[in-house]
Amino acid sequence: MLYHFNKNLIFYLIAIALVLYLPLLGAVHLFDWDEINFGESAREMLITRDFFRVQINYDLFWEKPPLFFWLQSLMMAIFGVSDYASRLPNAFVGVATFIAFYLIGKKHYDKNFAAIWCLVYAGSFLPHLYFKSGIIDPIFNLFIFLGLYHIAMFSKNKNEGDTKLRIKHTCFAGLFIGLAILTKGPVALLIAILCTAVYVIKEKSIKPFSIRTIGAFGAVCGAVCFLWFGLQILKDGPWFLITFIQYQIRLFSTQDAGHGGPFIYHWLVLLLGCFPGSIFIFKSLRKNYDDNPAQKTLKFWMIISFFVVLILFSIVKTKIIHYSSFCYLPLSFLATDYLYRLLHNKKTFPLFQKVLIGVIGGAIGLAIALVPFVGKNLSKIPNYIKIEDNFAIENMKAEVYWSGWESLIGIGYLITIVYILIQNRENAFKNMILLFVSSLIVIQLTLYIIIPKIERYSQGAAIDFFISKKGEDCYVNTIDYKSYAHLFYAQIKPDQNPIYGKASLNASDTLLCRCKSIENVEQRNNCVREWMEKGPIDKTTYLVTKIDRGGWLKENNTLQKIGEKNGFVFYKREKVR
Repeated sequence: MLYHFNKNLIFYLIAIALVLYLPLLGAVHLFDWDEINFGESAREMLITRDFFRVQINYDLFWEKPPLFFWLQSLMMAIFGVSDYASRLPNAFVGVATFIAFYLIGKKHYDKNFAAIWCLVYAGSFLPHLYFKSGIIDPIFNLFIFLGLYHIAMFSKNKNEGDTKLRIKHTCFAGLFIGLAILTKGPVALLIAILCTAVYVIKEKSIKPFSIRTIGAFGAVCGAVCFLWFGLQILKDGPWFLITFIQYQIRLFSTQDAGHGGPFIYHWLVLLLGCFPGSIFIFKSLRKNYDDNPAQKTLKFWMIISFFVVLILFSIVKTKIIHYSSFCYLPLSFLATDYLYRLLHNKKTFPLFQKVLIGVIGGAIGLAIALVPFVGKNLSKIPNYIKIEDNFAIENMKAEVYWSGWESLIGIGYLITIVYILIQNRENAFKNMILLFVSSLIVIQLTLYIIIPKIERYSQGAAIDFFISKKGEDCYVNTIDYKSYAHLFYAQIKPDQNPIYGKASLNASDTLLCRCKSIENVEQRNNCVREWMEKGPIDKTTYLVTKIDRGGWLKENNTLQKIGEKNGFVFYKREKVR
């Protein structure tokens, strides 16, 4: 062994994960749509004390189950409503992922494998970033991963094995898949079924999946799901479940919210976004004849799950970057498998890997190095390049200070890439570790120094305005563009939604009464916006739009334009006395 890790490795890994993922989670505001959507739903749970229903703008939000929102609400109850609290659950998921990698890696390989696995995951760009986010996918992916791991463990012995141990693995598989369903929906079960089907076809045997094991899995998974889905049906009838499933089908069959893309979309996302881990999986796809049976089974399931999810969401019409994020976990295992053998066998890495390191790593380093230069001259770009998007042009005028020193992050990464490429072949493993460590440092510095500056261009002006209205007894809404930012950052209360607030008590207000009678949430919200513009409002109202939208607001003589900044336009309407 070139490296030796002592018996306290697990504690070191936990400490490292805490240092990597806990600090400065609130360094940048939540991003529209998903991060703010989820954070707002958790905030509304806390405000209404209704933890059974997921809500957005105090309307039923039936697109997602509640488990992740429960965790966010818990963090907000402890630390207050904030960007930090919204992202904190995923930071702890990062710690849990390190622990899972340690336990699985140590059990089937050794501590060296476990340590390399954690480094590969933390040192790859998108896998690391997701633990600093406020989206659902990190915990969803971990639950599916653990569920598939236990399925793999009870499938490895076809003809023998401890029956109690097999049932134990089956029950744990049911538990984790059930928790995944409670986190994001039935696609977790679909992934488990597809992976199992591929395994059965490849092995030409269904013997591991007896009636007893399937029954145990179904019983545990069903019991976990019943904790919410079942009680929801008992409480409100089957319409909720039907609507929820219809939404899931629509995501698979249509380009939801305009999120389309080519078949290779997710392949490119994984290759570029999971650098440098992604470039080390190719040679790991081959058989290793010195693996023991458990290692062969585990690796086979990693390959199955990687390609099942990748192909599944390449077929799905809606192309959103999160959909293939489960692949980060088996991808990191396969990359670790290669690097682990590089450590033991002292093999050199092939030319194509050096080319990918140079091309992808060099492009990332160059892009980061150029960001400050572009930022300092952003407002001048429309003078040289014709841009049709007026909103984007105004975004570029945001006042953001770039010192120029930020370029050192990218320049340092470029120097590291060059150093790795020119090193002697016998230093291959050490150079690969250097690559992941340097990537990890670059990710952290980019997150804390560059991303907050970029966010000021895209949504900073609007969020500043919404924050300024926090605590004011008023209505706040966006016009002609979708956003959840006004709800979260103005911290809208139930009585600031006209449908549920005091305004709805005014029976003579025919427009608002009509709004209240509309069942479709989107249509009802459009009606409420019309009421805010024309109706007898009982609170001061602020309406926010984009410079290239909401032109009809200028023609309303009841609205006063109170500001315009970085592409956002702000209007005010006094309450009708």
